Parts: sequence; C-alpha cells; structure tokens
Amino acid sequence: MSGFRGLLPFGFLAVACAPALSSFQPAHVPAVGHVQAELGADVSVSLGSVNSIVRASETLDHAASERMLTDDEKRAILAGGANLGLDPPAVIPHIGVAYSPLEHWELGLRFAASGWRVSVRRQLLEQRDSGVDFTVGVGFGRAIFDPPIHSVLETLTVNDFSRWTLDFPITVGQHGSWYRWWAGPRFLYSHTSQTMTLNLPVDDMTVTGSMAGHALYVGGYAGLVFGYRSVFLGPEFTAAKLFGNADVTALASTMNLDIDSFVLYPALALLGEF
Repeated sequence: MSGFRGLLPFGFLAVACAPALSSFQPAHVPAVGHVQAELGADVSVSLGSVNSIVRASETLDHAASERMLTDDEKRAILAGGANLGLDPPAVIPHIGVAYSPLEHWELGLRFAASGWRVSVRRQLLEQRDSGVDFTVGVGFGRAIFDPPIHSVLETLTVNDFSRWTLDFPITVGQHGSWYRWWAGPRFLYSHTSQTMTLNLPVDDMTVTGSMAGHALYVGGYAGLVFGYRSVFLGPEFTAAKLFGNADVTALASTMNLDIDSFVLYPALALLGEF
C-alpha cells in the first residue's frame, strides 16, 4: 500500500509522460468545410511490471538519503526512472480539432500534455449507404515536455527527454442528431529516449544514465457520447496490451528492461461539430 501511495501523487502530476490513447473522433469525418473538435482528459493506469519496478526504486530513493548505495541499487533507481518515462500512471488533458478540406478526407491536430499529434483520416463507408460509418487513418505525435520523474524519485533529474509515436486509427460507428458511438482496434508504436542524473547526497556524487526504449500498444477502444446537434459529452475507454523494452546504460553497463504490461485508459471529453 505504501508503494501505491508513493505513485498516487505522481499519477496526478505526470501530465507530460504517457501517450494519450483516446481518439474522441466519431467514425464519420465532418462535411467539407466543417470542423470536429474535442476537449477532455485521459487517465493512464498500468497493471504490469511498471508498478513493482517503481516501488522498488522508490524504496532505494528513500534509502539514498540515509546510506551509501551499491552500484546495483543505483542502477535500480535509474531503471525506475526509465519505466516512469515510458509508461507512467498519468492524467492527460487534451484538446483537438479536425477539418475536412475534401469530401471523405479529414486533417487533424491535437495538443495534449503528452505532446502534439497530427493526423489524416479517410472515410471509406457512410452510414446512409452501408448502415455504418467506417474510417481509417494515420497519426504522428511527438512529446514536448520532460516528465516530472522527480515527483516520485527525488534523487533523479531528467536532463533530456524525447518520444515520438505512430498510430493507425481504424473506426466503425454510427451517428445521429443526439448521439455518436464508435469503436475499433488500437495500434500505437512509440520510441522514447532520455538522459537522467542520479544525485546521491550520502555518496556525495552524481551518476548519469541514459535510456532508449520502444513500446507497442495493441488493443481496442470504444466511445459513446450524447448531446444534440453540435455539442456532445461522454466517455471513451481503451484497453491495450503493452509490449515494450528499454536499454538503460549507467556505470559502464547496460540493463535491458522488459516493460510488458496491460494498460487501461478511461477518458471523458466534450465534442463539437460545426
């Protein structure tokens, strides 16, 4: 329980780390010259190895103020920082807008605490002809903030952080004047790198480490909103398996971390179509 309490503050402060997996884009693109917009937030919850590794790192982080650490313990703290950089618990606010310049085509721009994302979608099926809307697309994103790892591991400072993502939205759904529902598979790949400095007061020294890792999210998502005409409100839920690993280099050695886990992303947003 103490480990969970240690992660809880970070879960509310880490608004610059985890990728935003929600879409909040109905399966239809707007009519030519029209806009769809969304404003909301995701909550990232990991059920895998991240929690146990970070708990162990947090224990050593506290011990660093009382005694000297071994090289293995120093590496363990750096491993915790690597995990928090790749897939932390987080609240991720976001705002997005999509515009249709041509029939059945949509260009999107989204800004989240995890970074920005640009996208393009093509609607292949229309509800009026096929009974459902069906859209495919591609999105590219990049992080713009350093993760506040120091909120959990006080001995660690992030010097440089970089992450880019590539995702492939596939969406089926229906819409009416008072509702929208949509669902589809979720595929997102991310590559992350960061450098960290470990500050050890008892040892009176600093240790620099680096991390390079990647993650593949494979799962599904579904959303349902209610409203009338132009404004809608509702949830979207994503569940995905995370396949990931990272190399952490420090103290003349490299550790390979397995970051496979299962992640849940409940989300809520306000949608508009104008």
